[in-house]
Amino acid sequence: MRPNKQPNKQLITLLLPLMMITSGCQNAPLSDTSVLAPTAETTNESELDQWIMQSITQPYQIEVLYRWDEKELLGTYVCPPQEEKVKSVLETVKYLFLESLELSPIGGPHYLKSKLPIRIKMYGGPNLDPHGVELLYNPLGTPVEMCIYNVNSFEASDPEKVYLLMRSVFHQFAKRMLELYPYDRDKFYRISGHRYLSSTEPIAIPLSYHHSPKERFGLDTYAGRRGCYTIYGLLSAEDDMAEMISATLLSTPQEIQNFLEEVSIPDEDNDPEVSERYAREAIKAHSELLKKQAFLHQYIKVHWGVDLTKAEVTILRRMAQFIQSKAEEE
Repeated sequence: MRPNKQPNKQLITLLLPLMMITSGCQNAPLSDTSVLAPTAETTNESELDQWIMQSITQPYQIEVLYRWDEKELLGTYVCPPQEEKVKSVLETVKYLFLESLELSPIGGPHYLKSKLPIRIKMYGGPNLDPHGVELLYNPLGTPVEMCIYNVNSFEASDPEKVYLLMRSVFHQFAKRMLELYPYDRDKFYRISGHRYLSSTEPIAIPLSYHHSPKERFGLDTYAGRRGCYTIYGLLSAEDDMAEMISATLLSTPQEIQNFLEEVSIPDEDNDPEVSERYAREAIKAHSELLKKQAFLHQYIKVHWGVDLTKAEVTILRRMAQFIQSKAEEE
């Protein structure tokens, strides 16, 4: 049987329109307008952008987002940062966090390599949850991103403003490190697991009695009598660990010792039975705090390779010098 040399009529029918379109495209003038979606407009980098690139992004591989983006802010109670405040905040973070942790008494040169968040997002106001509780971090975020709040009210010469900023920064860095270097959560949880809350609603009232950042976020006897360093430590085991790290780095060893002694002293009551119950509770809370403190120092030493006491003394000394220098500039 001879092979069929007749062209396939269906194939010719399909190819003919394509050949006509190709021929037409070759002769038609090119349009100046692309059919593709336009990309973001290229703008000249500002002086601030250049400083961020040279001081934060290049040396530490951290992207900084400070421009308003409504898509990023859905569901939050914050406002856009003022550009004139951004550099001052980042200078503080760079000096007290990034540079401090790479000093010899703490981690040493290149200590932060592969440990830092990949992105910093900056917001103008506080991050308040539905119960009116100011949060140090974005509960919907991840440890690879760090959120910085209260940019618009920041003053580098104000100890309270610097304290609040760095409490948030160290809290979030602690969670990043807890992700990279996991701790024995079960062992830690067994110490005070019965204390943790499922919501911020129960801590809204005790927090409402505190006004300054140091009062709201510092060592707190209300929390201490419940086995935690801070009120925010009552929220979960992860928050408890992060809060202990962050609060320790911004408290002197003497402040922590005074806090532990105060917690060990029970409240008094005219009813002997109530006083006895207070005494038992104080002993139990103090015991929990000592156990968690020992756990924390061991974890930091073994997994972070850092002496926590040396770290807190170094950072506090640098903070005092930094605030003083900024006050003298004004």
